[in-house]
Amino acid sequence: MKPAGGESARPATTGAAPVVFVANDPWASQWRRKQQLASRLAARRRVYYLDPPFSPLDFARGTRSPGEWLRSPYRCRADASGVRVVRGAWGIPAERFSALVELANAVRQRAWARSCLDRLAREEGLEEAVLICYAPLLHPLAPPLRVRRLVYDAIDDYALLSRARRLGGRIDARMKALAAAADLTLVPDENLRARLRPFARRIVKLPHGVDTRAFRPDAWRGTRFADLRQSPGVKAVFHGTLNERLDQSLLLALLRAGVTLLLAGESTWPRRGVAELRAAGDLRLFGLLPQGDAGALVASADVGIIPYRPLPGVSSLDNLKAAEFLAAGLPVVASGDPQARASPRGGRGGIRDAPRGGITLAAGPEAFVRAVREAGAGGASPGKPPIESRDAVSWEARVRELEALLES
Repeated sequence: MKPAGGESARPATTGAAPVVFVANDPWASQWRRKQQLASRLAARRRVYYLDPPFSPLDFARGTRSPGEWLRSPYRCRADASGVRVVRGAWGIPAERFSALVELANAVRQRAWARSCLDRLAREEGLEEAVLICYAPLLHPLAPPLRVRRLVYDAIDDYALLSRARRLGGRIDARMKALAAAADLTLVPDENLRARLRPFARRIVKLPHGVDTRAFRPDAWRGTRFADLRQSPGVKAVFHGTLNERLDQSLLLALLRAGVTLLLAGESTWPRRGVAELRAAGDLRLFGLLPQGDAGALVASADVGIIPYRPLPGVSSLDNLKAAEFLAAGLPVVASGDPQARASPRGGRGGIRDAPRGGITLAAGPEAFVRAVREAGAGGASPGKPPIESRDAVSWEARVRELEALLES
């Protein structure tokens, strides 16, 4: 989602302690778990979001220069949702291009976060807060204010997803240390719970939610995707970050088999890879879409696909995508061995945590294409509820769970 900005919106103020989200994704990037939770929690208490000036995807798009973040001034402005989005006294990238650079900048990352918190204490009168931390390399943060409760929301296994062994080892140590220091560690799936349980003081599973207002079977009606919904042929959709985690051999196989491929999200793919996909068949790239448009695009398709490579640590990504596709009434085809079992080291077993029903696992291009065609032939069922209880899997329900945990 691309949130609307504005200084007129004011977050809710109650007797509950303010919450500060210490994030590693810019507020205006593709909305993920942290933005979904923060925007809804702001209706219940005062919420701040420490906003890194840009992500590496901005470099990939050529929309940011290295000097821009040096000129990033401090500011604290309320988003339309009521979240106070905070920029630091200087900018710093959200992620890095190499293990060496990322490790070297970890110290400056922490200084950036402390600078934001110090300005909040001085200029916003923030003396005490609940900190919800997402980036393991920010630990230990040593914030310049009283911490009512430190929460580690371990949404991804950054250690297993890292591209370099040395970096992965360092992040793994920080993940364990942060879980040990936190009053509460939240995880979205069983794989991460198994990984962090031996180190956490208290660990609770808080699954990903779904924006049920955006992801629903009839979301395509009255939108620019209405004609697409009525077009012939099997249409497979994926929305999310388009990067090296996706198995391009599966995408190429779908395109060569005549499946229309709908892809939305920020992309770090090289131009040559995109050109190869375009040459293979009917590829339609939509870029980063607002949340409502993303839901409409998904609803216009016949099948939701989760074509991740067999990498460790992707299970929580599986669950989030599957829940959104199912909420939109789509059958889901995910890459992976149907006989695979959940493993504490990641794998694809974590998809078992997604809402049940409507999910097919297929290993290899041939099986993946066959599964997508079979699922597409059945099509979505707009008149039938795709999941047992939409409210039970909504982000609103997750925020209610989070609020109860913060007060317990």
